[in-house]
Amino acid sequence: MTLEKHVIDTVKEWQTKIGTDDAGVRLYYPKVSMCGYLKLPVEEDSEKICQEAEAYFEKSVPELGHVTVTEKADRFCVFVSPEGCDYINLEIPVSEFLEGFLKVLKTQDMQQVRAYFQAFAKAHGTTVCEEDDEEDLGTVLSFADKDVEPYLYCVTDDQFGITYHRFTKDDFDTI
Repeated sequence: MTLEKHVIDTVKEWQTKIGTDDAGVRLYYPKVSMCGYLKLPVEEDSEKICQEAEAYFEKSVPELGHVTVTEKADRFCVFVSPEGCDYINLEIPVSEFLEGFLKVLKTQDMQQVRAYFQAFAKAHGTTVCEEDDEEDLGTVLSFADKDVEPYLYCVTDDQFGITYHRFTKDDFDTI
């Protein structure tokens, strides 16, 4: 997965869940993730990583406008401007999977969540991978074919209801 895809997917996910905002969006990445996306060594100087990330966005996705990248304590903040968020809102469609997943989450029924994953997998010629996470992240659901949906969903059903966290496989493996 590319940094561009991850940023656009995450902003689109937030817009789909909570609507748009004219203040821009800040996304935070640990150093190991940022270096992985940019194919830089983890030992790289933080200032250089910020410069490389900003140059990456300028070249790869100029439609987002100027994306600012800053660092504090090995945590990188990617700021997508209001103009960039508008571009994502207007030009990037909501993924079929995410739209359906967010609807089924409103049922607050874990069996329906599992059924949705199974039905989506069957409709797209793949299978669901499911496992319980030992780190209290709940049930981890994903698809065998990452082209269908590249993210892993950690779905927790507890006294607060059903919630989820979405990770790339690489980020999940670093938890």
